[in-house]
Amino acid sequence: MSSRTLAGHNGAVAVLNKAYNKKLDAIGKIDIKDNVFIGINAIIMPGIEIGLNALVAVEAVVTKNVSKGDIVAGVPARVIGKVDDLVAKMEKETSELPWADIIYQRQGSFDPKLEPCLTAARVKYFFGEER
Repeated sequence: MSSRTLAGHNGAVAVLNKAYNKKLDAIGKIDIKDNVFIGINAIIMPGIEIGLNALVAVEAVVTKNVSKGDIVAGVPARVIGKVDDLVAKMEKETSELPWADIIYQRQGSFDPKLEPCLTAARVKYFFGEER
């Protein structure tokens, strides 16, 4: 998870209690399943479940449950795609990169032995020389 807000409690309750002379409360469990990415400044409201392998975009405000494998974005968040489709698109794009061979040699998603080579290849591609 990057920087985000999990709002398990509705902060407006304090104002409503005072303004209407009530004793209200509004809370909800937030259930985030495995292998979920939540972008920077996203807000997850109370009572929300985010399904397995889902992605929540930067600054999304999640007010409804997110199904397994969905990509959501916006205010309020809505489904904009499927993770499986994104993976297929990124797989094709990765195969076309000049440094794809280095990516395919990695052990895991970060390989300290190969990162200097990968950085050098990217710098050369974008700037024409190593810096």
